[in-house]
Amino acid sequence: MDLFIYISIPLVIFYALLIETLSIQWFKMPVFKCAESVENSFTKISILIPFRNEEQNLVKLFQDLEDQQYPKTQFEVIFIDDESSDDSLKIIQKLMAKSALNCISLSSLGGKKKAIQTGLNQAAGDLVISLDADVRFGPKLIQCYNRYYHRTKAKLIAGPVRFTNDKSVLSKVFSLEFSSLIASAAAAISMEKPMMLNAANMGFERKVALEFQDHVYQSKESSGDDQFLMEAIEKKYGAEQIHFLKSEEAITST
Repeated sequence: MDLFIYISIPLVIFYALLIETLSIQWFKMPVFKCAESVENSFTKISILIPFRNEEQNLVKLFQDLEDQQYPKTQFEVIFIDDESSDDSLKIIQKLMAKSALNCISLSSLGGKKKAIQTGLNQAAGDLVISLDADVRFGPKLIQCYNRYYHRTKAKLIAGPVRFTNDKSVLSKVFSLEFSSLIASAAAAISMEKPMMLNAANMGFERKVALEFQDHVYQSKESSGDDQFLMEAIEKKYGAEQIHFLKSEEAITST
């Protein structure tokens, strides 16, 4: 019992100090206000959205894309069907047929990582924004990524993700825990000690992702493409090339 106490106390102290450090860093991080950024250059952007059995979410997601305040000639949306067994593919194709957006529909076998790689190899944009199919976001998401990229030239940009919840106590606990993880990850990135990020909302240079695609998207692990890409960029280009986009306009909700 004494040994357990001797081991536990230093661990608890270390954890408390770590949380305090990350919390202070989070509040010190400046908020990027897209509306106050005046860059008028438009990066060619590709949005990759892998999906599997998301028929309940795709209509709302597509509407958020339609509402983007970014020139439609300057971005494309690539939907990649990851072996859906519902009507997701039919829904996307129907939405695309009526839309003025520049959209591509692809199919992939082998999981989400292969789906992202499939889309990546068809993408034409210099900057890629990767989104999950069940997220919602505001009309300035793409604009905010564009302006932040022009300001920083970061090779990897982690975006904020918010967990939506109902009014149950358990859901609120999950939401609080999720928010703390996002804030901790953001603080670590700003300290140039990146630990993690969330593929539900992230941007990266296409040429860099292609450079590491064999390592990131063809590894045996079924997930972790976001983590592997972050680690590869940090190793070759340095942690200073990894940023967190702390902005209300860049939040996605899931």
